[in-house]
Amino acid sequence: MSSFRKRVDGLDRWIKILIAMLAVMLCVCLCTLLYQPVRALLFPPAPTGTAAATPPGMPTSPPGEGSLCPQETIDAIYDLRAGYELPDYLQQEDAEKRGGEFDVNRYFSVLKHASMEPGYVLDYVYYWDGMGGSPVLYARKAEAPAYRTFSEYSRAVSTPAPGTAAGSWLDHVRTDGTPEGFLELVVLRTMGSQFYLFWHSGYNDARIVCNQTMTEAIVSSLEGTNFGTPLTAEQAAAARALDTAPRVEIGDRQVVVKIVMFTRWGGFYRSTFTLQRDFPHTFEKPRSEELVPYDCGIMF
Repeated sequence: MSSFRKRVDGLDRWIKILIAMLAVMLCVCLCTLLYQPVRALLFPPAPTGTAAATPPGMPTSPPGEGSLCPQETIDAIYDLRAGYELPDYLQQEDAEKRGGEFDVNRYFSVLKHASMEPGYVLDYVYYWDGMGGSPVLYARKAEAPAYRTFSEYSRAVSTPAPGTAAGSWLDHVRTDGTPEGFLELVVLRTMGSQFYLFWHSGYNDARIVCNQTMTEAIVSSLEGTNFGTPLTAEQAAAARALDTAPRVEIGDRQVVVKIVMFTRWGGFYRSTFTLQRDFPHTFEKPRSEELVPYDCGIMF
């Protein structure tokens, strides 16, 4: 009898393990199936055309509004990436690009005050772990072969995950030394890898806000949202009262760029970037100041 009970208990344990495994597999399948619909609701694809290619809450600002507002550059970057959806073949570990993907060197066709260091080009590999996916940018010499996969890149630069490499591709981007140039560098740092984002990587949604028109559009879209948590009247009033004009302070050795940003998972905040005036324009760790807290309540 005891032997029979042991066999039953053993079978019961295996059944529980099997059920748990099936539950995990079902969860992964459901998350994969639901990712695109949820992403489409949070970040609708932009149609073609300069004004229309701007994401929700960030329209083109009127001419002359905000002398340093880089809205034209931001619009142009969204235009460049319009129509590029994440290819199926990149949605696996150690995926290789096949040609025809978004070319990050096209950024410099719209950045009028920034360029790559002579002899270098910008490139990327795609990082995927099933829970998220995103491009990992790097700079390489123009004649050097591109890394084929993230593992190959990781072994070469001794980094286990995105964002942990020694040095930075930004160290190979130059400005013309003007306030507009340093602002463009911050725009590139913020937006450069915000494409081909999958699942959890969708949290990388920081938007630069540099005039009242942009603030109003974001606030209006969140006041009446039926997806996620709407802004309260107090939050809306506080956001509308913000001074979002960018500030660029050029010193003898360093440059300080202060700019307001917005994310659905944090709200409005002011980021302060300190970088070297002379090339390479190495960045120090940025500082953030919370201005109007907000969280959409959506979890990927």
